[in-house]
Amino acid sequence: AAMTYAVNNGYIQGSNGKLNPQGLATRAQVASIFARVLKLENKADLSSYTDVNASQWYYDDLAKAVDAGLFKGSTSLDQMTILLEKK
Repeated sequence: AAMTYAVNNGYIQGSNGKLNPQGLATRAQVASIFARVLKLENKADLSSYTDVNASQWYYDDLAKAVDAGLFKGSTSLDQMTILLEKK
């Protein structure tokens, strides 16, 4: 029921029309889910994120999550540590 709700409300979209609920979520996927669920609008400057290119599908959602303080640091590990500390 939760997965159906998330799909129906545009929180998750899957890849190639398929979901993988048993898989691990990437930084991009987590940022996108938070940005969509929380309806974040403001975007941070991501120029310090050397592994993020403006052409990537998740760029805007990550910028929104960073602006909201959900992600900090310059590496994926730094960012996930901050996210888990907020729990």
